[in-house]
Amino acid sequence: MKKESQRIVLFFAIVVSTSQFNRSLSATPEKKTTIPTRQESQVAGRIVFLQNCVACHGENGKAEVNVMSSAADLTSPETWKFGRSDADIFRTISKGAGMSMPPFKGQLESEQILNVVQFIKSLWSNQPKRKDQDP
Repeated sequence: MKKESQRIVLFFAIVVSTSQFNRSLSATPEKKTTIPTRQESQVAGRIVFLQNCVACHGENGKAEVNVMSSAADLTSPETWKFGRSDADIFRTISKGAGMSMPPFKGQLESEQILNVVQFIKSLWSNQPKRKDQDP
């Protein structure tokens, strides 16, 4: 009887830890999800962008600087090679892309990258407004 109760306790411990692990996976930015746009996030993202990204993408995100000829014009997502969803942009910033976009995972926290994603999306002139989006 004692062994059977130990097995039951072990079984429930495994179930609980597995569900917690799965829940933590579903919260990662790598999932296909849309992050609500917030002005505070965009402002914080702009600060991080100005500190880390202007050398290649320029202050306006148009990649008009002469340093990196293959840098993406961040104002024209339809021309991007690596996707334009929130998760795609997060992954590109975090892990890098191609030969010219370096990974920033070791330099920036996830929250900083998420803020940069929001700032980049604010550069899109034809971005439709969503109901959950701040004015």
